[in-house]
Amino acid sequence: MDQPLKGYFINIEALESDYLSILHRQILEHNRQHKIGAITSFVGIVRASSDTETKKVIAMDVEIWEEKGNQMINEIAYDILEKFGLLDIRIVHVYGNLKLGDPIVYVVLASEHRKEGFDALAASIDAYKNDAPVWKKEIYEDGSSSWIRTAKLE
Repeated sequence: MDQPLKGYFINIEALESDYLSILHRQILEHNRQHKIGAITSFVGIVRASSDTETKKVIAMDVEIWEEKGNQMINEIAYDILEKFGLLDIRIVHVYGNLKLGDPIVYVVLASEHRKEGFDALAASIDAYKNDAPVWKKEIYEDGSSSWIRTAKLE
């Protein structure tokens, strides 16, 4: 039997405005043994400043490796789940044409205690930033654009 999808990509066009709440509910619906003591969340947002340029960012185009993307981000989620002894996790990366203020990634995880939740949250962010098959192009106010570093794919 296949494991449930805990990490995946979603197109900005299909994203519901209350997606963070949806992810929280998904996790809480499976809390039948009442072991969850903490739900820890992170939402990355498209911002106007760039880590690589001094120009103002006005939008971002996010592309993914469709053939392998969901498998790879799902593996990241399961690795973090196991490594930190979590009760549940979701890592959802958004792709498409994103505007300032749009969410670009959601990480929601459930743990028995807050410490492992916060530690796992930081590790989750590092893992998807380094390993998820994502390519980002910043669009600047002056009309120019630039691809920025993302995953280190072999």
